Amino acid sequence: MDDRAEALDHRAFVARLAPEERARLTERSNAPGLRRLALHGGAILLVGAAIAGRVPGWPLLLPVQGVLLAFLFTLQHEATHQTPFASARLNEWVGHATGVLIVQPFGWFRHFHLAHHRHTNDPARDPELAAPRPEDWPAFLWHLSSLGYWRDKAAVLWTNASGRIEAPWLSARVRPRLRREARAMLAAYALGLTLMLTVAPWLFTAWLLPLAL
Repeated sequence: MDDRAEALDHRAFVARLAPEERARLTERSNAPGLRRLALHGGAILLVGAAIAGRVPGWPLLLPVQGVLLAFLFTLQHEATHQTPFASARLNEWVGHATGVLIVQPFGWFRHFHLAHHRHTNDPARDPELAAPRPEDWPAFLWHLSSLGYWRDKAAVLWTNASGRIEAPWLSARVRPRLRREARAMLAAYALGLTLMLTVAPWLFTAWLLPLAL
């Protein structure tokens, strides 16, 4: 059992590599991340254009677009760890851009997620354990509806923008920055809403509706 555990341990695997091979495998680069970003972003734009253009059967593309948009969260998550790109600035930019698209402030999520890593499975300090688990069928169905999820997203934005941030895992030093972030996002959404109501109603069907499904 110990030999198997050691064989599956990534540190032991890396330690056994020749220095040249280790350097090759751990070399950081912007190029692979940019290629994947171009493919993912291109798919979102292509499916979004088909929805906006009302191609035959376009409603069937809504869940496809929803999945493509939802999986931007994986990119944002990796950006919190500075892993998609060698450039720290590029990780930051992509993290904030995906945050606007999926309605999740990047700066806030970074502190939330790193607190989770520091206190994993500690019910008193792990923020990912703060929300209660569904205990009955009505609560489970409410959870599946995602209405509570979007309510919580709106609450985070509003609370951060108003400056009434009381999370114990956020220091006083970072709170002004998170307030500015939330206000900038709300301004972007106000602009988006204006465009939807005037010249770009397709933004709703190509972005918000699939994201909410």
